[in-house]
Amino acid sequence: MGFAELRRTAELSTHSQEVLRAANTLERLVIDLETGARGYIITGEERFLAPWEAARTAVPGQSSELERLAVVTAQHERAQRIADAVASYLRDYSLPLVDAVRRRETTGRSLATTAR
Repeated sequence: MGFAELRRTAELSTHSQEVLRAANTLERLVIDLETGARGYIITGEERFLAPWEAARTAVPGQSSELERLAVVTAQHERAQRIADAVASYLRDYSLPLVDAVRRRETTGRSLATTAR
């Protein structure tokens, strides 16, 4: 194996680590969305929405970063599917749920009852 090949392999490895870091960061943001919303739904206290708000703000940029870094075709397609799924979770589930609790249309207790 020549020096150029070793350098290319090291560059690919470094790039793969960057993609994994971006994916892990996006995953942590989704966890913050879920736990922040859950804390708010259960308690009704706005302070529990702090991580939710921070994640909500950071998700679009982090999704874009993941897609930007994923340059291999199959990897990029997966990154797009992940970004789309996260955007859908936020738009179609998390935002409406938090808004409903804010409007007092539902509570943590009624959510728990309907989940059974």
